[in-house]
Amino acid sequence: MKRKTKSNDTRKLMDTITAGGEFGACLGFWDTTFDLDSEFFECDFLPTLLGLGAWDDRDWASRIAIQRELGKMDAATVMMDASRYRARPRSLFIETLPAKGTNGNALHAKVLLVLYEHAVRLFVGSANLTTPGYRQNIESMAVITVTPELPGSARLIRQALADAPTMLAPWWRKGADDLTQKADDWLAALPATDGEQEEAFAWSGGATPLWRQFLAKWPRGEKVEQITIASPFWSEEDGPGPIGVLLGKLRERSALQPAARVLLVTDVSPSASAPIRPALPASFGRFDFRTLGVRCSARAADPDVPRDELPTEEHIGSRRLHAKVVLFKGQSTSLAYLGSANFTAHGWGFLPEPSLANVEAGIILRRTGLGQGELDSLIPRTAGEEVELSGSSAALIAKPEPLPPTAPWPGFIREVRLCPHEGKGSRLDLTVVVSPEKVDGPWSLWLLQKEGIAQQTLVTENQSAGHHRFIRVPLEERLIDRLLIDQEVEAHWRGENSSRYPVNVDDAARNGLSVCPGSGRPGEERLIEYYQGKIRWEDLFPPMEQEAPVGSGAGDGENVPPEVDTSRIQAYQIREFVEALDGIRDDLKNASASARSMRHALLGPVSPVALAREVADRVRAGKRTATAGAFQLVEILACLEEARNLQNNEAWEGDRAKAAKFVCGLLQQLKQDNRRKLGGQFNDYEKRVLHYYRSKGVKA
Repeated sequence: MKRKTKSNDTRKLMDTITAGGEFGACLGFWDTTFDLDSEFFECDFLPTLLGLGAWDDRDWASRIAIQRELGKMDAATVMMDASRYRARPRSLFIETLPAKGTNGNALHAKVLLVLYEHAVRLFVGSANLTTPGYRQNIESMAVITVTPELPGSARLIRQALADAPTMLAPWWRKGADDLTQKADDWLAALPATDGEQEEAFAWSGGATPLWRQFLAKWPRGEKVEQITIASPFWSEEDGPGPIGVLLGKLRERSALQPAARVLLVTDVSPSASAPIRPALPASFGRFDFRTLGVRCSARAADPDVPRDELPTEEHIGSRRLHAKVVLFKGQSTSLAYLGSANFTAHGWGFLPEPSLANVEAGIILRRTGLGQGELDSLIPRTAGEEVELSGSSAALIAKPEPLPPTAPWPGFIREVRLCPHEGKGSRLDLTVVVSPEKVDGPWSLWLLQKEGIAQQTLVTENQSAGHHRFIRVPLEERLIDRLLIDQEVEAHWRGENSSRYPVNVDDAARNGLSVCPGSGRPGEERLIEYYQGKIRWEDLFPPMEQEAPVGSGAGDGENVPPEVDTSRIQAYQIREFVEALDGIRDDLKNASASARSMRHALLGPVSPVALAREVADRVRAGKRTATAGAFQLVEILACLEEARNLQNNEAWEGDRAKAAKFVCGLLQQLKQDNRRKLGGQFNDYEKRVLHYYRSKGVKA
C-alpha cells in the first residue's frame, strides 16, 4: 500500500497522478467530476496520467499518441454534473457522461480509479478536472495505491468500488462497470492484511447523510475539544444552519466539550486590492456563535504561492481555497474528513431528505495517540487576521463570489450513442436512450448549426411518444461522418430550451473508427513500414491536409511511366511485405492485458485485419496480381494462426478468431474471383502453410 493524504498547498497536485513504470500499462480509468475543462483534460491531465511526456496540442503526433493509448484501454470514462457541461474532449475514445442524480441532485464527487497491469490506484479529493483544480487552487487529495508488494489498502479501495455503481447509477455504464469488476477481482486476489481499519470511504447522496457517517466514527465517551472546517462554500448560518446542527448532534451524544473551539478556514476575499479577509455569507457576520456554546472564529486560507512554485521571479502568484476538510480533535483522538463535500446543507446532507444531497465522496481518517498530529497537515495554511464570529463581525468578513448560473439540461435523455447497424457492418446507427417518466413535452435532436449548411433534424418526439425508452435511427454515410466530426448534437425541448449533448461511440464500433475523424486510414505501404520498424505508430496518421488518397502514394505501383517494369515494383513490394511479417508477430505478442488493447492489435486501424483489407483493395483495383495478393493474405492468416493462445485469455482468442475469419473471408473471395490463377497448386501451398502455423501456435 502507498497512501498519500494531504492538503495541497503547492501547484504540484498534478504530480500525484504520474505513475511509476513498475505499474505496467494503464488498462483503463474512470473519473467523476463536477466541472470539466475538456481542453485541460485531454491536453494536460491525460498526457500526465499516461506518462506521455511533453505535450504539444498543436503537434499532430501528440494527438495521435494519446489516441493510440486511449484506443487500447478497456475504459476511458468521465462522469460529470450536467449543469457544468460545456464541451466534450475531442477524442471519441473518451466516454463523456454528463447527467443529474436520480433526484436531480448534483454530482460533486471527485474520484479517479486507474487500473494498471500491476497496480490499482484510487484518488479522492476536492479537485475538478480543470486547470485551477490541478495546477492553481489549494486542494485536498488522498492517493491510494495498491500493488502486490503493498496490498494494505485493498480493502479500502474495494469498499469504495462496492458502492460506486449505486451512488453513480445515472452515470454508470458498461465500460466503468467492467473496469471496476476487473479492479475488484485483482484486489480480491491479494493476501489479506491484519490490523484495525483507520480509514473508511464515504459516499454521500444516498440514504445516510455524510454528517451521520462522520459522527459514527467518533469514539463514544470522548469529547470533541476543537473543530476545524476548511471549505470554500458555506450555507447561511443563523443557528439552525449546518454548523449549528452539527454541534447539536454532538451535544446529543455528550461528545462536545463545553466552550469548544471552532475555526473556519475560508476562501480569501475576492478583491485582490482589499486586505485579506475570510469570505463567508452575510449571516456569519451577524450570528453570535457563542449562543451555540462554542467560541467560533474564521480565517482566510493563505493565497500566496511559495517562491519555489513560481515560474519566474517577476510573476506574482495567488491561489484560491478549494480544499474541503473537517477535523475533530479530542484528548486522545483526531478524526478527519477529506473529500469533495463543501460544508453546506447539500454537501453534508443537513436536509430533511438526505437523498437530495449532492453525490459526494471522501475519506474519513482516525488517528489516536502519537498519530494525532499527522492529520493537522490536512488543514491549509492561513493568513490575515482571525475574525471572532460573535455577532458584530459583518465589516470584517468579505462577501463570497456568486455561483455561476445553472444552464438548462435535457434530463430526460440518458445517452446519445453511435452503435453498429444491427450489430454488424461498418454502418452506424444513432441510438438515444430516454427516461420516459421525465419527458413532459415534445423534444428533438438536431445536427449542430454550421454556417452555410441547413440544420437537420435527427430525432423528433411528441409527448405521446415519451414511452419510447430506446430509439434507433439508421444514418446515411454523410451523417455518420458529420457526427464523428461534430461529436455533439443539439437538443431542443419545451419550446424555448436548448443544449448541446455529447455523442459517444459504442465499444463494438470503435475498432472501425479512424484514429482521428477525417484522417483516413493508413495505406499498405505505411503499414508495412510500421511493421518493419521504420516509422512510429504516430507517423501512420499524417495531418489531414497531408493525407494522400489510398493507393496514390509512391511505391503503390501506379502512375509510373510505361517503360518501367511494374512486375519488378510488385516483386519489391512483396519482398518488403515478407520483411514485415516478424513485425506483425511482435506487435501481437506485445499487446497488453486489456481486452481493448488485444482487440486493437488484432482488429484496429493498425492490425493484420487492416493490412489484409488494404491488400484486397489493391487486388480489386488492379494494382496487385491475384496471386501476389493471395500469397499476402495467406501469410497474414498464418501470423494469426500462430497467435493461437498467445494470450491466456478468452477475449484474445475470440478476437483472434474473428480476425482470422475476416482475413479468411477475403482470401476465399479472392480465390473465387480468380479460380484459374488460384487453383490446385495454390490450394496445396495454402494448406501446408496454415497447417504448419496452426500446429506451431503457442499453447497456453
